[in-house]
Amino acid sequence: MPPHYREAAAIRAQFESAMNAYHQFLAKHHLPADPTTGDRCDIRGVTE
Repeated sequence: MPPHYREAAAIRAQFESAMNAYHQFLAKHHLPADPTTGDRCDIRGVTE
């Protein structure tokens, strides 16, 4: 695999890890899903 593919794969893995931690945090604090993105809303429960 070329070096730039390995670097991209490493960056993607870091991103996936960070997003997983983010979603675990939101789930732990029982934040509702944002219906427009399928993601979670902010801590006040406001979606835009």
